[in-house]
Amino acid sequence: MIENRSGFTLVELLIVVLIVGILAAIALPQYRQSVMRARAAEAVNIIGTLERAYTACIASKRVLNPGCTATELGVSVSDSDTWAYHVYNVDTGSCNGVSGVANKMRICARPKIGDSLPVLSGSLNGDRWTNHCKGNTTEATSICSSLISAGYGAI
Repeated sequence: MIENRSGFTLVELLIVVLIVGILAAIALPQYRQSVMRARAAEAVNIIGTLERAYTACIASKRVLNPGCTATELGVSVSDSDTWAYHVYNVDTGSCNGVSGVANKMRICARPKIGDSLPVLSGSLNGDRWTNHCKGNTTEATSICSSLISAGYGAI
């Protein structure tokens, strides 16, 4: 008598689980890196908005270093779940190792979720705006490299 079998054998199920595990091992790191790049893009967009607002402030006051304050820029920046933003005129000091120039505008985005994201900053040096990206981990440095290749600024 021949039995009518239905369902899968244990070996077939183990093979499927193994294949799904291999695909997950390949896909999850790529997904995490994509999420980190998207979070970095958020800060890059905010810094770019503030840069354009500062450039407009310079144009309206018609001097190279007008000392525009954050409120004069007319741009409201609030912290997100990922980033803490700081907009200030620096006399001395640094934003994670990137030194400020006296009486120049500095914008700094510090990650709030650990070392996997770099510290992003932008500053006005003379008449030129300079963006900086500094990572303390391999993952953060990799994000800096991808931002630089997309035209963001220097490490």
